[in-house]
Amino acid sequence: MSFLSFLTPKDAYIEANGIRIANIQRYKINTCRDTYPINVFGYSNPIKILNGNLIYKINLSRISILNSEYMDPVEFFSLCDFNLVIVQNKLHIIFTECQWSSIAENLDINSPMIQSVSLISSKKFTFYLENNI
Repeated sequence: MSFLSFLTPKDAYIEANGIRIANIQRYKINTCRDTYPINVFGYSNPIKILNGNLIYKINLSRISILNSEYMDPVEFFSLCDFNLVIVQNKLHIIFTECQWSSIAENLDINSPMIQSVSLISSKKFTFYLENNI
């Protein structure tokens, strides 16, 4: 069984090694930043607060794993350093170097679907494309 997938104006999918391996129906993104207070002896409050790196915590729901006769079956638990691509009309958001932190499965016999996945990424790229291919 092979799947033909088209990029729609609103789309989200997981990509590994440049290949689209799963479609996503829902996602939620939380952005966190570490802060580092600079304390000086004799002052009760920090004199400055430095910003740390951004961390993106991403929750995905209803992930359809794409299987075809042209690619090897995806072992989702062994994935690391993969990309999450979100397309909203002409806006493309790509989270790179993603690592999964939790996976919840609720599988049917005929449906290769994962219920939810939590990801962590430290890199996000956003750009606009004039024409979707």
